[in-house]
Amino acid sequence: MDYKIIKSILELSKYKDIYDDFLIRNINNEYYYYLYENIKSLQAFLEKNTKIVFILVFEKDLLIAVAPFQIKTRHPLYLSSNQLQFIGSQSHLLGSNYGNIIRDASYRIEDIDKTILSALKSKEMVSWDEFEFTNLKQTTTTPFPSDINFQVKKTSSCYRTPTTQDVISYISSIMKKKSRQKLTRYKKNIIKDYPDVEFKTLNVIDNEVFTEISKIHSQRQKQKRENSDYKGFESLFDNGIESDSLMKLSKWLSTENMLRIYTLNVKNKIIAFLYCIHMNNLSNAVIMAFDNTYSKYSPSKILALYAFDQQYNEKNAVEMDFLADSNLFKQQLCPIEIERITAIAPNPFKWSSKVKWLYIRFLKSIISRIGRS
Repeated sequence: MDYKIIKSILELSKYKDIYDDFLIRNINNEYYYYLYENIKSLQAFLEKNTKIVFILVFEKDLLIAVAPFQIKTRHPLYLSSNQLQFIGSQSHLLGSNYGNIIRDASYRIEDIDKTILSALKSKEMVSWDEFEFTNLKQTTTTPFPSDINFQVKKTSSCYRTPTTQDVISYISSIMKKKSRQKLTRYKKNIIKDYPDVEFKTLNVIDNEVFTEISKIHSQRQKQKRENSDYKGFESLFDNGIESDSLMKLSKWLSTENMLRIYTLNVKNKIIAFLYCIHMNNLSNAVIMAFDNTYSKYSPSKILALYAFDQQYNEKNAVEMDFLADSNLFKQQLCPIEIERITAIAPNPFKWSSKVKWLYIRFLKSIISRIGRS
């Protein structure tokens, strides 16, 4: 086996056809994020914040594995640390909610991992200090399980719902009578108060729709920040680079029939939306928000039920994944919880990285004890 280290999206373009062909044959529905055009659409955002490092593994001229990495510099306790992560894996609306190395199952995992590790310790590799693999499924083995002593901790969950039943049967199977009656009442009330209310499914996005959902999401995140001690509720629509990246991504998804935007409209204006990316049998609900003016109708819930029903009618997905964030909305409507873990370890090939790793953790332990005393 041999490897090639790719250090930019431009360089990856040389391998675009064999790269995408390999991914489509070997990824499951959760790894749509790694497709070349998806990565290219997010190029400005990714290259601003990280260094891109793809390791391609070949058996003769056949691509048999892809390790989609990025290196991000952190400054814990005033020290600089370069963390090797899965590309787009950090908490970000357009990020990858499930990270992993993609391997051709007909080849031995141990042989592929040995080749990737050889690349990681080679002189061609960009300097890095530690692994930080987030968004791994708890049921997934950590990357390089036989070679690296990872520290593993549970971090978050994603919430998923089947779309193999009509919506009435579905909510009857997962919700108590009182909760079902509430949802029915919300929908009846909004139709009564706004006779022109409409539910829509969009496969393409234009500037007008993009502007409308931008305003809704930006305003909703602002309200969350104002009403919470947590100030991390940011909107990607408030950042020019991220907003442009999403528009580019949306256009590509449309051409591939992978885009679905479900909207709830009043007076021909969107008051709630659900932005979904389809990959084979899975619909990933990437972004959702509503106009708080209409909060008494629970617009996100009734829109989600509409989306479930559309999925059931279209028969183009068997599940919807509402991704990370354990809010009550997801817990009520999504019976499948997918727990995720983070796996971390120092660079095993550099003594300086091991020393830095121990030093940072020693200082963190001291600070933690001081804080508790």
